[in-house]
Amino acid sequence: MNDNIPHPWTDPALEARIVAGVLGESSDFEKAELDRVMEENPELVIFKRRIEAVRNLVGAASRPSTPARRMSEPRRRQLLAKLGAPAAGSPKMRTLPRPRWWTSPTILSVADCLIFGAVLFTLSTSVLFQASQEPPDFEGSCFASANVSVPIDGPMSGEQIQRALDASSSGGKLASTS
Repeated sequence: MNDNIPHPWTDPALEARIVAGVLGESSDFEKAELDRVMEENPELVIFKRRIEAVRNLVGAASRPSTPARRMSEPRRRQLLAKLGAPAAGSPKMRTLPRPRWWTSPTILSVADCLIFGAVLFTLSTSVLFQASQEPPDFEGSCFASANVSVPIDGPMSGEQIQRALDASSSGGKLASTS
């Protein structure tokens, strides 16, 4: 097909109104209005015919071309008897098995939460229990050598502060001053 032929432009809203008219979705007033507009513009009549043709083709393609074929009843009964299938008059309905109560998503979610909580509780209590059994390790800290017990009756004087600093740097032995 030659694509160089210019096609007249039509309003997409007007095209939608025409398609709605072809599909039978427009009111009587709308149909009268479309007929008036199509009398003024012959290109719209061509567009309407094309949409009707497409609708008919789609309808023909969606309908089965021939009815479903079936065997004659005597031959059908004979075949079903050989296969051991039930007769057509007594259809046997299959029912789906009922799910067990423990396979419910809600029950499984609750069980997962309980297991997760139990694991977290076990881990947290074991860590806290280990921490409470071990004595604090002040080895290597600034308090390791300070075995000084000086009663403090009030604010410390500069001399008391100096003695405490000297004691901490000399290994915890306080120099006695009288």
